[in-house]
Amino acid sequence: MKRSPSNKCLLLFLAILTPTTAKQLFDIDLSTLSKPPLWEPTLEEYFPGQRGERDEQGLPGAVVLNKPSREEFLFHARRGYPIIVSDWADGMTYAGWTCKDFAESFPFGYMKAEYIHALPGFDRKKHDIKMIDGEMRFKLGSFKPDGKTWWHNFSRPASKRYADDPLKPKRGPYVWHVKDELPPKEKRKVQQRFEAPSFLQDPLNKAKMNRSFEVWFSPGGHCGAGAHADGYCESVVSLQLRGDKRWRKMMLPKMSFLDSFDEFDGGVYDAGKWEPDLGFLNSQKGAVIWPPGYLHETSTLPPADGECGSALTLQYAFPQPVQFLRAFLPRLSLSAEVGQCVAMAWSGYASFEVRGISPSPKSKKMEEQLQKILKLVDTDANDEITVE
Repeated sequence: MKRSPSNKCLLLFLAILTPTTAKQLFDIDLSTLSKPPLWEPTLEEYFPGQRGERDEQGLPGAVVLNKPSREEFLFHARRGYPIIVSDWADGMTYAGWTCKDFAESFPFGYMKAEYIHALPGFDRKKHDIKMIDGEMRFKLGSFKPDGKTWWHNFSRPASKRYADDPLKPKRGPYVWHVKDELPPKEKRKVQQRFEAPSFLQDPLNKAKMNRSFEVWFSPGGHCGAGAHADGYCESVVSLQLRGDKRWRKMMLPKMSFLDSFDEFDGGVYDAGKWEPDLGFLNSQKGAVIWPPGYLHETSTLPPADGECGSALTLQYAFPQPVQFLRAFLPRLSLSAEVGQCVAMAWSGYASFEVRGISPSPKSKKMEEQLQKILKLVDTDANDEITVE
């Protein structure tokens, strides 16, 4: 994905802005500000997990919530640091489902086989393949990678590029894009069994989660995806239905438009920038939640029962991590994956999506626009947003 040229130009402009030119542009005294306009906190200042205990690799863990109330979940999710909800899947129909369960219940689905070309002797002509977005998809109800063994009982190698680190994934997973690669009738069959957790039962969030999920399948141990950032403009949830999965995460590093890098699968390794700042295990029924632009790498633990593990990836509608976005906007706006979100999704957060608001360096104009926003969102003028 291409990042917005206007975002890069704005950051460059602010970086070279001298005190003299700043004084000419703004009619307020910028020297009275305690921090420069685009300052960022350190990871230790912003993320509570960075100040906690560390694992054998020296990495801190995520914030863990157990049976959170709606208010507790919203509090943490709005701040945007990675969290685990340890019992998200409690009571869900899909909780505990194996890959075989999905294949037998929904044989009509077609899934992507990550790193399939690393499988020795792979011949696409021998399989029932559907091409979607220029990539191969394999049928859940019939795929046998070696021509003899069901896919959910067969471990395939991951990319050879990952052989340099024992913590990187060694086996390739599958992903089934239920949300956008199934006909409506079949999609409804899969989505009708999905349930939202107790703390996100409002219609807006239930609908968003139900229409956004995809299913990840992990045959065997050490199965997962190389470090990458997703292109989503919203927070992401990975819900572990079956098996346990180890995670390493990394906040996007500070960068300029001169040294940004490919954030797709394994790109951060190739760029020599992989320095994970979080490491933890997400156990069965638990969910990992993280904000846009947070790089992540996964690898399953060897399953004690030998069953193929499964997980859902999805997004919810509210709350979005607005405090995180504000805190780290400079580096996020330069991201190869989420930089486009500044214009597409995030710019309206500062103005509560009120129309007719435009940036201005003049204090009078700022005050006029502030009052316009408050008039619409604080209808009873009590200095609090009116919720009806």
